[in-house]
Amino acid sequence: MAASPFTKHSRGIFSGLPEKGSLVGSSSNHKSLHSVICIKCSSNVGVFNVEKRSIDIFKWQVNCQTASLLKAPTAPECLAATLLASLSRSGSAKAVVLPIPCGVPTQLSDGGAQPSHYGQVLYAWILNPNISYTSSEEVGGPKNAVKLLYMVIDRVTADKLIEPVTSDIQDLSLAQDALDQSISFLNASNCLFPQEQRCYNDFKVGLLNRYENANI
Repeated sequence: MAASPFTKHSRGIFSGLPEKGSLVGSSSNHKSLHSVICIKCSSNVGVFNVEKRSIDIFKWQVNCQTASLLKAPTAPECLAATLLASLSRSGSAKAVVLPIPCGVPTQLSDGGAQPSHYGQVLYAWILNPNISYTSSEEVGGPKNAVKLLYMVIDRVTADKLIEPVTSDIQDLSLAQDALDQSISFLNASNCLFPQEQRCYNDFKVGLLNRYENANI
């Protein structure tokens, strides 16, 4: 099973966080999700789930001092893990990944500030959950990756895909900056394929590296 890209904590452990950090409200369908912003560096480091009363900390945004030094996962690797976990859980290879908006924290008035804009929405369809490839752009030998079809869509199109009761498309969320990084990685990986294999109908073909838990 793919590793989770999040580190989960109960609400109680972070009971003092709202006073020390900042929460930026999400105006997506996930109205219970709020970005957790570091008060020192203004980075989006996680998500506060109001309904579950829990906080998810993004592994790619924090550094922890541990007994062994492990390579931190990248945003594309975390998205790959999220898609694989969804496939394992639901059996569906298709997913719409909505951005959790983030931005400069502002004074919260009535439960959360509205983000300034929506980010890109990713429509992904897993073709092969585990392939190996080599490239002159990658160092360290062959890489394990997820091969998928993808396209960037707007929010209206995304809602039409996931709203029907009969839809087999999974509804996922990822921090806006991490999703943007992942889309950039997909676009770069598309160029690794031969010209005639880069597109399928309206979809592009791309790769997301899988996280390899190795010492630095």
